[in-house]
Amino acid sequence: MVSKKLPELEAEMPTDDEEKDPATMNWHVDRRIPLALIVTLIGMFLTQTIGLVIWGQSVDQRIETGRQKTVELIAADLVIAAQIKEVQGANNDVNLKMARFEALLEGVTDKIKEQRELLTEIRDKLSPGAAP
Repeated sequence: MVSKKLPELEAEMPTDDEEKDPATMNWHVDRRIPLALIVTLIGMFLTQTIGLVIWGQSVDQRIETGRQKTVELIAADLVIAAQIKEVQGANNDVNLKMARFEALLEGVTDKIKEQRELLTEIRDKLSPGAAP
């Protein structure tokens, strides 16, 4: 029984030529890899993972801060827009009152011109050298 398995084991073991050929070499883990290297690789992986989590939290915090500032700016813009509409409404009222005042002033000016013309006419009639 031992003699039968021995040729099979010999066929499975790589020869020196196969060990040097990169096409036939497969990567494998065995006891020759130092434990310190394995611990170092795991430590680096954990450190990078923790760093990624911390970085992700800081990015999330910056995004949240930006969102809050954006909401505050939008609210301030809405308040300013409402104030602008209020001022525009007041300005429209002032413009309307100014137009009414100008119309009244024009009417008063016309009345004053008429009164002057009447006074001039009366003065001319009452003056001593005026012809009837």
